[in-house]
Amino acid sequence: MGSKDSLLDSVAIESGIECSSVITADRARALRVLHLVGDLSRGGIETWLMHVLGQFDRSLFQLDFFLRGMEKGEYEKVAEAVGSKIGRSSHFLHPLKFEADLRAFMLEHGPYDIVHSHFAEYNGLIMWIASRCGVRIRISHSHNDTRAVDSTAPLYRRAYLSLGKRLVKSYATHCLAVSEGAASSQFGASWPSDPRVQILYCGIDLSHFVTGENADQRQVRRNLGFHDGAFILGHVGRFAAQKNHAFLLRVVALLAREDPSVQLLMVGTGPLLEEIRSLVVQMGLESRVVLLEPRSDIPLLMLEVMDLFVFPSLHEGLPLVVLEAQAAGLPCVASEATPKQASVVPGGIEFLSLQLSAEEWAEKLRKYKDVVRQRPNASPLLGSPFDITVSAARLAEFYAAAHNSVCLGIDSDGTDRTRSVAGDATSPRRIA
Repeated sequence: MGSKDSLLDSVAIESGIECSSVITADRARALRVLHLVGDLSRGGIETWLMHVLGQFDRSLFQLDFFLRGMEKGEYEKVAEAVGSKIGRSSHFLHPLKFEADLRAFMLEHGPYDIVHSHFAEYNGLIMWIASRCGVRIRISHSHNDTRAVDSTAPLYRRAYLSLGKRLVKSYATHCLAVSEGAASSQFGASWPSDPRVQILYCGIDLSHFVTGENADQRQVRRNLGFHDGAFILGHVGRFAAQKNHAFLLRVVALLAREDPSVQLLMVGTGPLLEEIRSLVVQMGLESRVVLLEPRSDIPLLMLEVMDLFVFPSLHEGLPLVVLEAQAAGLPCVASEATPKQASVVPGGIEFLSLQLSAEEWAEKLRKYKDVVRQRPNASPLLGSPFDITVSAARLAEFYAAAHNSVCLGIDSDGTDRTRSVAGDATSPRRIA
């Protein structure tokens, strides 16, 4: 990715300032970045991180991962194959034990120049721990807009969320968000005036939608158990309350009463999977619903199996599967909790209010049976911030600029800011 005589190299050589990232006389060593994420299963954040890992020049960046919990995800082998180190802790509910596990990992595999946390409401805890461990660049990344559900949460949870936000404000040196709503959710309504906060859109791999899969559509459908002529609604997402699967099943049940061709394909895993399986049986939808575990051929399913993508989430940050569905030429219907930035193909998505009943949603979806399916259309996304090559490049630039500003005292415009960022490694900074 990019030229190796980058801004990172030149300022490291010219500044003469001692920093953990400056090792050789002629260039900077790879910046060491530790990502904290729940696991490395096939989720949206995790898939984006794996694409980033594949795009990054590993002579410039070393990406490692620290996970919560002991369950192994299938992306772990991918990360390890390119040299990433993976650590984990089962003590996430015990901050001091979790800190001990994290500190031990960093001592063994560090030193780390950057800690980049994707732990949602726990980001504040991670920022505090990273500060105590002396990490100079601490990034809190918001991937979701949970304001609606947070406002009605029990008092104890709201108190906990408030504490987490205060820790982020005090100990994060930089903040990223996938959308404006996600920024407001974690960093507050005044985030536009906070120079630490930036919007970074996550990107998707567009190659599948540019070349197409050239599969036998009828055979692919039959292999999954769908009958010929079926009108197949599709959904991809973690089985958690956020994704609103029970509501989707009620909508499908209503459609199925009048149209025997209606079927539903849901792909994912999560804590509510078995509950949703039971609900499918209780509603008598066994012949209508196909549940699949996470898999690598989601683009193929979108291109050859689904006729309509339905996404009734209660809250979202920027759902990458909705971007993929539009690139595949799938018509999409999503809840208004999905940010408008997710509309990336003209006419590709219809937003519906969750205040509407299941009957009203069913009526809206029914009309899509007669809509002529569009051809895959990735062209609006190529070269855009939603293209993984662009998204990864911007993240690399962000890391380099953060390093230059904090460790070397130089802004991207060449301004010397050494004095403004001076101080001990644990003091919070505002980076322009």
